[in-house]
Amino acid sequence: MNATATVRVVELTEPAELYRRYDGEITAQPAYIELDLRNGTLLASYNAEIGNAVPFSVHHGFERRWDVSQREHLTLSVPTADAANAFMKRIAPLADRILADWEEYWDGNNHVARLGEDALAAEEAIEALVDVPWDEADLVAVWDVDGATNGDEVTEYGITADTTDERLDEIEEEIRVSMAGAGEGDVVVLDGVDTYLGGLRDELKAEAAEAEDSGPTPDCFSISLDRTGFDDGTNWAEEATEQWIAEAERLGFGIRVESEEVPNPERQVAIVRRDDETLWVINIHGDDTLRAEVIDGAPSA
Repeated sequence: MNATATVRVVELTEPAELYRRYDGEITAQPAYIELDLRNGTLLASYNAEIGNAVPFSVHHGFERRWDVSQREHLTLSVPTADAANAFMKRIAPLADRILADWEEYWDGNNHVARLGEDALAAEEAIEALVDVPWDEADLVAVWDVDGATNGDEVTEYGITADTTDERLDEIEEEIRVSMAGAGEGDVVVLDGVDTYLGGLRDELKAEAAEAEDSGPTPDCFSISLDRTGFDDGTNWAEEATEQWIAEAERLGFGIRVESEEVPNPERQVAIVRRDDETLWVINIHGDDTLRAEVIDGAPSA
């Protein structure tokens, strides 16, 4: 007990410092404000323990904790640093009263803290303030992957197989800033977006590695059909096939014609085989571009 004690408020410095969700847990860890009777400090933090475990110093009353989390259905929200700092300053006079009216005594088993009458009244007043719901603007806004992303991040942010971790961090920050204006709260946490962005890059790496292992395929090039010398009697499909095969052979592909009977004679000119026995159909597009496409489900020898 110290009749002249003045609490020292330890302020938070990071906007979302009270938010912490462990892998495998559905909700974030509860946040609390704590008055340490022995040290005379008032601070805010989150419970590092999963479940309801608390240190002996809390159990024996030397550290007084008040849960400042806000619960709704299966969600748990925590205040921003600014909101928590302002709240600690607000209750500091009440904390002073507690510091001035407590004692340590032996209860027969442990040394514990015992509050005097005024300290109990001050603590009751703090608990009443803690029970007042936070404004939404005072809570950390948490966005998961489904809410914060649109599936077009590879194109939108130019993600490639070579994108660095630093660039992914920058992209995550750009997304976080954009989400700050989507709700009432300005302090935003992205839950799982870092893993999502890394996964996009890893998929591109895997695709690049697979393409490198398998080598180029006949769909990697196209040619423009040269209709010079064509007349009404020209078999344009046969001529188109010869032009495409000539380019394929120039590029080193072993190609042979499998059939000139195609499902769509107006848009297809021939079915061909590559050395690996994969079947391809040569398509002609509206701009007279010839490109081969693998036939889905075609048997391979």
